[in-house]
Amino acid sequence: MRVNNFREFDNDFIQKIKPKQIQIDKEQLYQENLELKLKTHSLTQEVLRLKTKNMQIENELNRKEESKDIKYTYEKPQSTTLIPNLKKKIKDLKNELGQSEKEIHRLKSNIKCSKTTELEAEVQAYIDECTRLRHHLEETLKAKQEPTEEEIMTSHVLTSLRTENSELKKQLSTTKNDISALQKSLDEEKKKKRPIVKKIDVNKRTEIQKLRFALDKANKDFQEKEEKYQTDIALLNAKLEQKSIKSQTSKTTAAPKPMPTQNKSNENSESSKYKPSKSGPIANLFITKTKIKTIQKSQVADLLLRSSLSLQIHRIPKESFSNLINCQEPISHTYLKGFFSNDPFGFDSTESSILSQYLIDPYDNEVEELITSASLAHITEKFTSNTDDWMILTSADEENLDKELTDIVSEYNIILKEACLNADPERKGLIPIEKYQSILNDLQITLSPELENYCKLLFFSCNMQINVVPYEFFLKSYTAKDDENSDMDDEEIAKIVRGYLERIADRMIENRSSVKDVFSYDDEGVISAENFVEGIEELGIYDIPQGHMVLILEALQYENSENSCVLVEELEEILQHYGVEGYKDSAPTQEKDNEESEYSDDYEN
Repeated sequence: MRVNNFREFDNDFIQKIKPKQIQIDKEQLYQENLELKLKTHSLTQEVLRLKTKNMQIENELNRKEESKDIKYTYEKPQSTTLIPNLKKKIKDLKNELGQSEKEIHRLKSNIKCSKTTELEAEVQAYIDECTRLRHHLEETLKAKQEPTEEEIMTSHVLTSLRTENSELKKQLSTTKNDISALQKSLDEEKKKKRPIVKKIDVNKRTEIQKLRFALDKANKDFQEKEEKYQTDIALLNAKLEQKSIKSQTSKTTAAPKPMPTQNKSNENSESSKYKPSKSGPIANLFITKTKIKTIQKSQVADLLLRSSLSLQIHRIPKESFSNLINCQEPISHTYLKGFFSNDPFGFDSTESSILSQYLIDPYDNEVEELITSASLAHITEKFTSNTDDWMILTSADEENLDKELTDIVSEYNIILKEACLNADPERKGLIPIEKYQSILNDLQITLSPELENYCKLLFFSCNMQINVVPYEFFLKSYTAKDDENSDMDDEEIAKIVRGYLERIADRMIENRSSVKDVFSYDDEGVISAENFVEGIEELGIYDIPQGHMVLILEALQYENSENSCVLVEELEEILQHYGVEGYKDSAPTQEKDNEESEYSDDYEN
């Protein structure tokens, strides 16, 4: 009857007049309808479960009452209050059960409880994995305890080598003692045989040295200024000659001036003292024209070297230099200046003008007039004669030279690095080529001419500078990759990675930033290697070597990608163990918590 009444009540409720305008969206109504359906379904299941439990309890109670009634028929009843007490206890237990089930359901609907269950499952999986690895480790240790024949042989060899080493050390110490004794005796004999020399005051020596240094410096400054002034004077003389020639030509073409009046005769006589006399056939014999000095090879030696290296980088042979100049003869200074300013040379305006003037000038040291054009044959002949020959290397030749370089650098890597760092106190990563050559000579490293030229080409291609060695980039590029981390065990690598992760976590905790705030990622949540390095540099960590950075990226490598990258979620989980909080999307999470609390309150009511 109750069910029928409930259905009639539902039908009556449904048949009510619906509002004409519904202000709630259809999607929201649909979502609420689905949520209510799910809720009703769960409640019906819970009611069925409670009904079945109630039925079981009632059946059990009836069974116990029947057994007690049969018992009381044969025996006298001890107390009449037992059955109501039991019924009351059953009712209390039912109420407690209902409350506990409601509490369990409320806890299950909370997100925190689900997180704890997930963490418990993870911990259990971690414990199982640890036990498995422990058993595996015990088995491997048992297997390793029994020494093999090779290990026995190596131990014997090691003991013999240690004994030999100790004996050699003893011999070395005795020889050192003998050398020190001989040195002492030699010093004593030198003191005995030393001639008497007049003592010179130390202050006078220092003053003499200071004066010498000052004099040398003054001489150098004077020479530099003299050369500068000579070049300036030569250029000014050339300009003056051009202007005088123009003025003379203009005077010959112009009309004759009228004779001055008698009143101005005195002024003309005075001004004639300071004005130059008119040019004539006799006067020209006594005029000496100043010659212009041509640009010498020493002034453009670096530019010639740079131009030859630029052509080698672009794989242009020396014979093809004339083919690069596409201009009708005679070739002007302005065209050559533009030619050297463009690729493959890329000189600035002053450098290109000096080099083009040098190629246009004749082989003489001085000329009467400034020459502004020359033939193609003259320019090519002067360029080829003043530059060294070079060969265009094939890919096979380059591979062989690279292999030879890697072998040499890998063998002397540590010694070369230390020597270059000592030669570079400012830590710029660059040293002069003279110092680099002296380092190679000290280490007795001899390079073939082909390899030496190839090294010069590599140094120039790095930063487009001559006579400079970028040793840091060079040693990193030509060190074998296996040599960098080959000596490290897995434990050492893990220790290095953990240390850097702790530093990253500490910086993020100080800045109160999350992983997604620091590291930029794509739509799939993948952080590229470049973005990972940029994020670490944003945290203020700049001293991680390249080899260690490679180790960190290998440890955090995303398995589903072939490229070097890191997944954001995995990095968040790892850094959470070091105390970094996850990415907080505050507004949505608060709304979800509010919705869950409302649903839980509704369910309890």
